[in-house]
Amino acid sequence: MPWFSKSRLSGVEKDAAVDVIRHLQTMLAYQQLTMERTNDAFALAAGTTTPTHEGFVRPQALLRDPDAVVRYMIPALQVKREVLAAMEEKHRTFPKPTSKPVKTAYDEFTSLLAAMQQRATFQYESYVAWTEDPSLEVRPMLLDPVEDSALNKLLRTLNGVIEKVGMRVNEEPWLEIVCQAFNSVRADVGLPPFSGSDFRSRYFAGLTGQPARFFRD
Repeated sequence: MPWFSKSRLSGVEKDAAVDVIRHLQTMLAYQQLTMERTNDAFALAAGTTTPTHEGFVRPQALLRDPDAVVRYMIPALQVKREVLAAMEEKHRTFPKPTSKPVKTAYDEFTSLLAAMQQRATFQYESYVAWTEDPSLEVRPMLLDPVEDSALNKLLRTLNGVIEKVGMRVNEEPWLEIVCQAFNSVRADVGLPPFSGSDFRSRYFAGLTGQPARFFRD
């Protein structure tokens, strides 16, 4: 059985908080899916090999070939927008919490999702405009800091909720919840589930900047 330290929440509040933690970790696993797929397209459009070393970060490269952007980046960003729309529906239909710290985490993810959608649309439209007129000066990464700020804000709040229910980030049983979240998304895209040990080796490798992929075996 998973071990929890003493919770600062009542039984009902704790159960509701754990449900929100599971939901938000699943949403963040979908975010990782979109990042990995977009990273692959970015590498192909830049003429490099498919990335295997990004962990939880974005690669940096220059895109010089409009035809390659049309072939790889634009379709990947369109798929990303579709995944984000599906995430929005899942999030909208999830029961909205009422407990203040848990509700704050839910609301901050709502803001993050809006920032992610805005950034994906901005990137898509920027790349489309550049492929139609390569003389244009476009800045498709302009909204990256906005999304990063919203993500960091959510993670700080979510970590507080995790602590309130008696768990610790990067320790059991939180890791079990995150593994289940990734396996849920892997099932959604037709991949087999991780074992606990496989997930943990990838997860901790990614945290230290080592090769880590969660949606390519």
